[in-house]
Amino acid sequence: SSVIGAVIGGALPQQANVISGNNGSGIWMYLSRSNSIINNTIGLNQLENAPLGILTYGIFVDTYNFNNVVESNTISGNANGLFIFRSGSNTVTGNIVGLSGDGMTAIGNTGFGVGLQGGDCDFNRIGTDGDGINDASERNLNAGIGLYNVYANFAFDAAIAGRYIGLGTDGS
Repeated sequence: SSVIGAVIGGALPQQANVISGNNGSGIWMYLSRSNSIINNTIGLNQLENAPLGILTYGIFVDTYNFNNVVESNTISGNANGLFIFRSGSNTVTGNIVGLSGDGMTAIGNTGFGVGLQGGDCDFNRIGTDGDGINDASERNLNAGIGLYNVYANFAFDAAIAGRYIGLGTDGS
């Protein structure tokens, strides 16, 4: 809890983590800000083609977390993918949710892919900012998900945009 400026994973392949097979959340953040979760495999095996699963949330951004970045992760095969609860001004871009790492085979999260809930869940950006710069790489890819692809409740001024929902990386 109360972590500031941490990086889980990284841009280089050797910095990525495989986080799977947990009874709790794969990554849990509480009262934290300005952290980055980048390029990790959460809920799948190292080849990103079979589920090992996490029993609650792949990533749980829990209560008063602000200005965090969740980018370019594969979040699949879990009870739920990414859940942002009572936390605002976070950015979620370029993730593959509910699919294999190549984005072509459904390996769903049984609940929701991305969830936003709580009175302080404002100003989160899920997907592209639509500024015309790198919009395609900011897009999240969601498919193979049980109950909801995107779930939002009491998430005011949140932007959910530029998503591929129910499609492969090639749009098919």
